[in-house]
Amino acid sequence: MKRMLIVAVAVLMVVTAEAQELPQFSQTNYDGWTYTRDDVELNTDNISHNRIFLYYSAEEQRAYALLSPMFAVDSKVDSIVATVTYHTPDYDQKNFVLKKTALTVATIDADGYSRDSVAVTPVVKQRTHSLRIAVPHRKYVTQERLRLAGWDADVNSCGAVRTVSIELVSNFDRYNVNGDAAVDVGDVNALLTGIVAGAANAQHDLNGDGSVDVGDVNVLLEYILSI
Repeated sequence: MKRMLIVAVAVLMVVTAEAQELPQFSQTNYDGWTYTRDDVELNTDNISHNRIFLYYSAEEQRAYALLSPMFAVDSKVDSIVATVTYHTPDYDQKNFVLKKTALTVATIDADGYSRDSVAVTPVVKQRTHSLRIAVPHRKYVTQERLRLAGWDADVNSCGAVRTVSIELVSNFDRYNVNGDAAVDVGDVNALLTGIVAGAANAQHDLNGDGSVDVGDVNVLLEYILSI
């Protein structure tokens, strides 16, 4: 345990929490967003009238997707979360297929490469869906944009985007053991103190093994050193 304390003292890097304005999307807020369907302009009227469809057709070689503006992402971020509200007007029609409303969110880096993507399918047939989709963030990527697409959609079941809310999620709060504005050597010492005293908080089970011990200290050290 003393050895671990000595290692902790050598860690000088600091991780701080900072607020960042992220691009959001609605019928009155869509500056910088891009819609890949050339014949439908991205404007308030088209958004409010459900014309911003996420639709893909391999046969027709068409792909309608919505892309966010580029935004900065630092190495503290573990995932980028998009909460998307969209309408499926034909939800009560006989030919409506729920799996065809699946929404795919992908991260696109500054060079235009797709890094990661996650697809989620609604579980209930209804007019309005709100899905929260978390896409992993690769820590070496510093700028990204999101692409919303309906790669399995068809013309009868595809969704029309109404709102998109983006947030950056990190494990900062879990690693910020002493509750100050930084993740640093103070948090390592606080975690060690809690372990020795038998008073460690369960949320600091950083390696997910069901207990808070020296293994979690190692995870905390690795996190600090990775920044």
